[in-house]
Formats: sequence, C-alpha cells, structure tokens
Amino acid sequence: MSVAIRETGENGLKVLTIDGEADIRVGVVSALFSLLLMMRRVAYECPELASNDVKANSSTTSFPEALPCKCFDLIVGSGDGGWIAIMLGRLGMSTTEVIETYLQIRASIHDTYPFNGCGEPWSRDVKGNFFDALLQLLVTSRVESGASQRMIQKSPSCFTMALAMHGESNAPHPALFRNYVGRQGNSPDCQIWLAMRAAASSTIFPPITFKPANTNPTSQQFVGASEFNFNNPVDEAITEALELSQRRKITGPLIFCLVSLGSGHPGVDSLSDSDLAKAAIQLTKSASNAHLKAFTRFSETTNLNREAYFRFNVDQGLQDIFLVDISSGEVLTHTEAYLERTDVNNSIERAI
Repeated sequence: MSVAIRETGENGLKVLTIDGEADIRVGVVSALFSLLLMMRRVAYECPELASNDVKANSSTTSFPEALPCKCFDLIVGSGDGGWIAIMLGRLGMSTTEVIETYLQIRASIHDTYPFNGCGEPWSRDVKGNFFDALLQLLVTSRVESGASQRMIQKSPSCFTMALAMHGESNAPHPALFRNYVGRQGNSPDCQIWLAMRAAASSTIFPPITFKPANTNPTSQQFVGASEFNFNNPVDEAITEALELSQRRKITGPLIFCLVSLGSGHPGVDSLSDSDLAKAAIQLTKSASNAHLKAFTRFSETTNLNREAYFRFNVDQGLQDIFLVDISSGEVLTHTEAYLERTDVNNSIERAI
C-alpha cells in the first residue's frame, strides 16, 4: 500500500512532527533542512504542491519546494518545534521562510541582548519581552488581522498543534494549542503569537501568563513542554490524528503517513556534569522513548500501518554547533550526509 506524502491520503491523515531541543543547540535547524530537502523532492514529483514564493538567500537556493501545509494534514511540534509547527501549518509558511525566520529571530535575540552594561547576560525577562515583540511582528506580517489574530480557525486547511505545559500546576499532560476545536474543546483560545510563545523552550525565556478566552477568569501560566519529557510530540500526534480520522469515519489505516523529525543527538562529548549536557541528554532520552512508543503503537494498533511511520534524526556532526555561532551551511552539510545514507535515503523514497 502506498504511504507517500505526495499521494492524496484519502485513507487517513498525513502527519508531520518536529522535536524540541536544548535551547542553544541547532538540532531543530537540521530538522528543518531535512524537511526542506524532502519538500524539494516532493515538488519535483508534484509541482502543484510547490510554493510560488521561494526566496533565495545565502543558506538556501530558490529550488521549487512543496509547502508542508499542502502536503500534511496535521503538523505538531514541541519546544522550538512547537512555534515552528505554527509557522508551517497555521501561518502557511514555506520551509525556506521558516528557516530564515527562525535563524533571524534567534540571532536577533542573541545579538541584541548578549550582555547588559555590567558585562552580565541579560535576564530571561528582557529576552522574553523582546521575543514577544518579534513574534507579534511576524504574525502581523503574515495575516490581515495582525497580532490580534486568534489561533483557532473555523475550517483550517492544515491542522496544527503545539505542546506547552501549565507552569503553575503538576498536570501530567501538556496543554495542546490547536488551530481547530479538538476533542472536548480543550484547546486554549488565544492569539497566534501567544500560542507560539507558550510553546517556546523555557530555559532561555520565562514562562508566559495570559488568560485564554475559553477558560475561567483566572490567568494561566505556560512554559515549553520540551523540558518536561515531551520533547518528541509523536505520541500526542498519533492520538490526535486517530481522533481526527475517526471523526471523518475513515475505513482502513487511520494514519496514512507520519514523518517524525528529530533534533539530533548530544554526542559522547556532551556527557559531562554541566546542566546543559544533562538537559540535552534527558531530551534525547525522552525523544528516543517517544520514538520507541510510536513504533510500538504503529506495530500493534489496529488500523495503523507499520510501514507508514518514518523517523529522521541526524545522529552525527551537530554536537559542537550552537545557535550563537551557527553556520547554516555546516548544518546543511551534515544533514545532507545523513539523508544520503542508503538506509535513510530508502526511507525517504518510501515516504515521498
């Protein structure tokens, strides 16, 4: 049975998930380059799925690329992968645009607020406020209603979901910011930029507090979910896709194709006692556990096809590259080397 991204997917949803990561590492950039290379291959096969506005810059050339929001029915992310998912799905951006925007925002925060007048790093609050402003500018540039545009849509063309955690509770499950009304209507109803901010990794930025429109009068605090063992959102994505497929009363496999993009491996050199190293290792373990659970679900769940699950995760070359000194060309080189491996390339051929 075909499971290709470029097929119609009438027997189930096509799903994309994007991991979060340790805040100053570049794994999510590699995940985006993996997506970009796949979207170019899809555009070669199906030009009608390509974006009409691909911009060239120093890191990416203007090859035709398919829009993820046209290729996937559901896009899910956690941590930095969460606000990236919103850019791809809710804002309908091309992968090239997302790579450019992500690098520009992270570079702006680092370059504008590296140190204060005393030679000390700026506080998380200062960086958080600047990040808030950049997100509002981004949304304003993409939608007619500007920064006031809400996340939830009446009839979304691409279902989008980002994970966050309730910052002032011991809730065992993440809050799910959707662009549609989910099961039991439990998605926080807020502006797009607030959903992006809630999903963002919480080590650099402080929690954000606001009152969703569909809750009681009490404001709620949210932090990124990637540091709370929800770095890889694939399990939540499977559950969501199954529920959405069942609404459609689909017969046969409920998930037509699921592509899961990892944010790399911390490497042996990171096995130290530093807080960053411990966080990176914990995130990797969390992502690996979620991957194994997803593989088991696809293998053992009725109406799921084991051949429809694909996991891509660059495992070498990214360990010593950080966002503060990123060379996107170097990240692209390591990503291409990984995708050209025979086993990985065979999986890509089956996926697209």
